[in-house]
Amino acid sequence: MRVRGSVLALACMLVALPAFAADMVGEWSLDKEAFRASARSMMEAQLAESPDDVREQMKQMMEGMLDSMVEEMSGTASFNEDGTVMFVDKEGAVESGTWEDRGDTVLLSNESGESTEARVEGDRMIFSMQEEGMPEPFEMVWKRQ
Repeated sequence: MRVRGSVLALACMLVALPAFAADMVGEWSLDKEAFRASARSMMEAQLAESPDDVREQMKQMMEGMLDSMVEEMSGTASFNEDGTVMFVDKEGAVESGTWEDRGDTVLLSNESGESTEARVEGDRMIFSMQEEGMPEPFEMVWKRQ
């Protein structure tokens, strides 16, 4: 009886696993508004630490930088069923790689062997970056098209 119960529990878990899998197949692109909001938040945190006499000048410079940052990061990613992914940047340059479903995250690897992991929340893929000296994590969101 105990073995049969364990087998039944395992079978139920295996049936439920696909419900936790990230559905990545399709076209994705940078969520420009989410990127702009995250970048603005990070910049404002840095401004708060700036001396009063230069804060306004820095704020104006940073606002101008936002548009160019958004444009620079724009591109698309095509996730294929076979685990391959193709990134196309704003200039049309193509980089191939692979993706691996890890449940609520996805591991992306490029041809050079570099990899990064992103959280998957429905039709959003969220890359969170925290570097030394950053007051808070920076999130870059991609959304399904």
